[in-house]
Amino acid sequence: MIQKTIPEGYQECPDCHGKGECVRSCCSGDIIVGDILICPQCYEHLGEDICELCEGKGIVSIYEEGSNRVDPQMQAEMRCDSQFDR
Repeated sequence: MIQKTIPEGYQECPDCHGKGECVRSCCSGDIIVGDILICPQCYEHLGEDICELCEGKGIVSIYEEGSNRVDPQMQAEMRCDSQFDR
C-alpha cells in the first residue's frame, strides 16, 4: 500500500478523506456519508463529484474545518424513532 506524503501545514481533507471526491445532498449541499448515497430530503440517488473543500486535491490547510455532514440512514432512523415517541 502506497502512503501519501502530506506537506507540512496541511491535513487530509475532512470531507472526502483524501479521495478528492465526495457526495453532496442535491437539496442542502451537505456532505453525505454512510453506505446509502441518497439525499435525506428528496431521496434522490446521488453520485460522487469533485470535493469543493479541497478542490479535488485531497488535502487542505491544517486550519480548514470540514463541511456539514449528513448520514441519511441515521436521519431516517431518527424520524422513525420520533414517530413512536408521540
